[in-house]
Amino acid sequence: MTYDTSVGQFFEENPALWTDIWNRYMTWIGAATDQAFLDSFFQETTEKNFIMGMEMQGLTECIRLCFALVRLRDASRFESYCKAWEAVIGEENVRAYKAENTLSEYAHSAVLKDEIMGYVQNAVNAVTNQNNWEKQEKRDRGVAAATRGDILVVHEVRMAYHHEYDQGEVVKQWLTAVGDEFSGLKVPDCHVHEITYSAWTDAPSKGGCVTGDTLISLADGTAVPITQIQEGTQVLSAGNTVSVTSEERIVNRRISCLYGINDREPFLSFEHAVLTEEGWKSLDPQTTNSINDFYHATQLQVGDVVITLQGKEVVENIPRVYADLGKGEYFVGYDLHFRQGDSSYFANGLLVLLNYPQITLARVRRAWDAMTPEQQHRCREMIRANEDLFCDIFGSLSIEQLKEEILK
Repeated sequence: MTYDTSVGQFFEENPALWTDIWNRYMTWIGAATDQAFLDSFFQETTEKNFIMGMEMQGLTECIRLCFALVRLRDASRFESYCKAWEAVIGEENVRAYKAENTLSEYAHSAVLKDEIMGYVQNAVNAVTNQNNWEKQEKRDRGVAAATRGDILVVHEVRMAYHHEYDQGEVVKQWLTAVGDEFSGLKVPDCHVHEITYSAWTDAPSKGGCVTGDTLISLADGTAVPITQIQEGTQVLSAGNTVSVTSEERIVNRRISCLYGINDREPFLSFEHAVLTEEGWKSLDPQTTNSINDFYHATQLQVGDVVITLQGKEVVENIPRVYADLGKGEYFVGYDLHFRQGDSSYFANGLLVLLNYPQITLARVRRAWDAMTPEQQHRCREMIRANEDLFCDIFGSLSIEQLKEEILK
């Protein structure tokens, strides 16, 4: 905003007064100054007759403070200062500024108080100490059985996403200390806890497994139930290759749901992946990838083309079955582990993933048996106290099986 030349001349003739006014103004608005800045600003406000580059309405407090400081610092020139401003903002506005008799009165005026209250209100509304965390919630839901008239209990999970923060905590403490001066401010609850939820989904069974009667294709062209597979068995894998089973025996006694493909009865846990033309897929790819994330499994859907012992097959139906968890019943599942070969095998004619953690129970058990009782105790307590960290490192399935089979 430019002003009449006489205002600039007034400041130019009173550099000490100008410096005092603008130093005080810049301090009031919280801006740092140095001599180079003041010299440049002096040129702007005198020779170029320019203030802050702002419109008039943005300068009200600046001009009001200047009037008060001129009156306080050089009362003999106050009238000439007012005359210089009359050409810019008019006699009526200048008369209003002159009505503030002292700087002290201005500092306690309603105008400044309202502005300070605005600053405080903004500080009260500021969000601090943010903490975001999530927690899995579980529930049992009754569903009608597909093949009989009673009700099955389906175990479901969802994520609760928590957002906690403090709002204006420090300011509220200050307001309490200063008393009723700013009693009109609206102070919100300092601690805010907001929660949003994901959709309910079927609970994972924590390990990719198949039922005990599932037929596994062997390298010699025969097929046997998975429970009859022994160490050293040659199993047919992807690409007509041969894999050899290890001593590891994988049993999962807490499977809550199974699925099949087309006319196959449900025999796969939801996270057990099958190979499709688009890569590995399962009904619970998140859990599939949490066991071994380098397979990048995605969601299995009707219309996908799966790889079978005979070639390929379009998925037209995905039957499901749920354990009666309300009665404490679960399905028992089994899986293989190879000491050599591709991580896949044919189960009931489908090419499925051997998605078992790289840290095997057999290896851990050998190391565990070699420990002293005192070492076993220390190891057990360490895992219990830091279970979340061990799950991140070794996978949740590994830790769950350690707890069931070894850390009892």
